[in-house]
Amino acid sequence: MAIGYENERFMRLLPGRVRIQIYGLKKNLLMKRQILHQFSQLEGVLQIAPSVDSGRCLFIFDPKKTSFDRIYKQIVLLEEQTFHIERSVRTAVKEVAATSAAVAQNVSAVPPMTGRIPGKRVPLESALSLGGLGVLSVKQIMTGGPSVLSRHPTAFYLSGFVSILTGYPFFTRYTYSKKRKKMFDWVFACTFILALIRENLVVLAGLSILQYLIWKRGQAIGQEKRQSSVSLHSPVIRQYSERAEKWGFFLALASWAYVRDPLTALAVLLAANPRPATLPAEYAWSHAEVISQERKYRIPGNGSLQQLAQTKTVLFEDTSQIFLREETAGIQCISNMNDCEKIWCTLASIMKNTNHTWKEEVVKRAEQTGRTLRTSFQVHEEERGVKGMISGMGFFLGDKNFMLKHEVDCSEYEWIAHKMEKTGYVVQFVGKEEYDKRICIGVLTKPPRGVTPEFVSIVGHLVQNQWKIAVLHDSLQLDRELYRRLGIDPSWLSFHDEQVYQRICTLRKQGEDVLFIPENEKESRIEYVASGVPSVCMSQLKEIQVSAAYARRIQQMINQHVAVTKIWNIIGTLLIPFGFTAMVINSIADALLLVFLARAKRISESPLSLERKGKELNIVFQERRSCSKLRIPMCKTSFGHT
Repeated sequence: MAIGYENERFMRLLPGRVRIQIYGLKKNLLMKRQILHQFSQLEGVLQIAPSVDSGRCLFIFDPKKTSFDRIYKQIVLLEEQTFHIERSVRTAVKEVAATSAAVAQNVSAVPPMTGRIPGKRVPLESALSLGGLGVLSVKQIMTGGPSVLSRHPTAFYLSGFVSILTGYPFFTRYTYSKKRKKMFDWVFACTFILALIRENLVVLAGLSILQYLIWKRGQAIGQEKRQSSVSLHSPVIRQYSERAEKWGFFLALASWAYVRDPLTALAVLLAANPRPATLPAEYAWSHAEVISQERKYRIPGNGSLQQLAQTKTVLFEDTSQIFLREETAGIQCISNMNDCEKIWCTLASIMKNTNHTWKEEVVKRAEQTGRTLRTSFQVHEEERGVKGMISGMGFFLGDKNFMLKHEVDCSEYEWIAHKMEKTGYVVQFVGKEEYDKRICIGVLTKPPRGVTPEFVSIVGHLVQNQWKIAVLHDSLQLDRELYRRLGIDPSWLSFHDEQVYQRICTLRKQGEDVLFIPENEKESRIEYVASGVPSVCMSQLKEIQVSAAYARRIQQMINQHVAVTKIWNIIGTLLIPFGFTAMVINSIADALLLVFLARAKRISESPLSLERKGKELNIVFQERRSCSKLRIPMCKTSFGHT
């Protein structure tokens, strides 16, 4: 173990584990959320536990997949981003404070200002790209084609080098820092100059679209936020990019070793370049943010459109958000032997030392009979039932599968159980072993628990989005069979807060995300979880419907672009042995990139069908169908078939 203070920074390092001080984390929930969001995307990081009280953060990582040096570099970059923004804000505040008095004295002497609003002015980059596109188009029409200088191979080599730098993850993964704006300006300048020299109208058209998207996004969300925001690709695109990178470099080296021609290796790298899919995907999400703000779509807190598109699970904080706290009636006993009092006492003797959810009510009903509870032996509690011995005889309580497992004959009560389950009741069979024969002597039935009207109003939207329903806490102590029967995932109940966030990080690496529904919007008991995952209150869940549909449309478009790019990578590589040069391959890739950019702009700006008023009746109909699937009658607030 190594403990040290590097530049007055506390650090405790173990193999696969480090606790380190992060500047700006103490008493700063925003910094905590940024740490959770940024490092959850880092491959090899297993657990992140930042503390706003001590200003330190615990990282548990896999040394085979990542290293402490990589984590430390990301920490330094995050600190630099944070302090750069804070320093800019403090400087602006000082300048405003210093000049406010002078402005107040001379404001009456200032003449009215005329001209354009600065935020509406077309930026220089857009003007250059559009102007260059227009000038070159007119020039080629008048002269009949490109000039001799545009055909010079040196300009093409430089253009191919820039394409490789902006396409492969090995060169682009370290550009997400505070120098990203400078890096992008440098790449734009190089691409623009090379496109002018080569008179490449396709590249100039692509640059014009990119600069238009950047300009519109800057107007919508502000310049400062635009520079500090980082668009992270989905795990699907990251995996595809890394796979294309490995195969591209491998085939390029193999072709160079076999043919001894660097142009052939360059052609392979350009054909396997994932840039036609990755670059349009990043700017598709950026433009979607602009459109969503213009249309006033609701986005979950701590979330984005991209996370909303990857949402597969809606995690409710407590079961009280779904079910009513009071039940309409208690547990009832049905027996053809007319000896329910004896059944109550027998089951109470077996269940009193277990954690069965019906234990308290069964023991209470047994005490009301006035009989003496006998001692039970060899009590075993399983997932679907419980069994024990009383006076040498075995007794069983559980569902039908539990009885079949222990070979208890329940044929006499199967029709009763089937009828009760159809109306939403929870049924438990009572079995008895006597004279080497196991038979069913009765059933216990529990009426369906009432459902909150708020959940009934949103369940249609949950099913329509194909979202799984899960709960984090069970204050009502419900039976697990109820969860399974209604399709609610009970596996989250066994996790602590840190384990919940670890599972969410695992799901994110698999391309899925979670939407958290807090019990109380202002004071959630799960602050550790709510600060790191997208969350929305229950009353606003309906408004997420349109945003989710819009996000899924963008995600579907990006998946189509990735599929087409994969096919192009294969076809482009196979065309090289047939005489297709690197220049032709690069031109086809640029044209494909331009088509994807134009398609992303068109699809993101087209209206949604859900926004039309004629679809409102369809949503209501879908809600009724969804309630029927979950056995929630619309006329009552209880589970059961309609």
